[in-house]
Amino acid sequence: MGHISVRSVTDQEEAAWREASPEDERYTSRVFTQALRERLVPRGEAAATGQKASAAELDGEIVGIAHYHSHYDSASGHRDWYLDDLAVAPDERGQGAATAIVQHIMGLARAVGPGGVLRWVTDASDEQARRVSDRIAARTGWDAYEVRI
Repeated sequence: MGHISVRSVTDQEEAAWREASPEDERYTSRVFTQALRERLVPRGEAAATGQKASAAELDGEIVGIAHYHSHYDSASGHRDWYLDDLAVAPDERGQGAATAIVQHIMGLARAVGPGGVLRWVTDASDEQARRVSDRIAARTGWDAYEVRI
């Protein structure tokens, strides 16, 4: 097993990923495809909503990425954080990339100030993601609901 490091995605990388063709090996990896780039780092939206991305690298290759945002919570008076997307390359799962990404985002949140929470939802059918989530976070009593717009 190699070394996993996590870092924030830079604006320069974001711009380069947008311009790269799917065949450009410098910006495509097993997990960071064009479709995922567009979903996790949407054009114009990130700056307007404060959305950010972090990437996990295994021996220099991106194997996972997360998209997250934060906002002031009027009920608690603290800044809350939301993990919107977390993707790890299927053949790299189980090596700690997801845990490392979540811990990285927790560190960013703690640096802003104590008292807030980091929240995310996990697909009930994704047993591996639920095992990771159960290991590093407390399951809440809330159920997630959605309505298609």
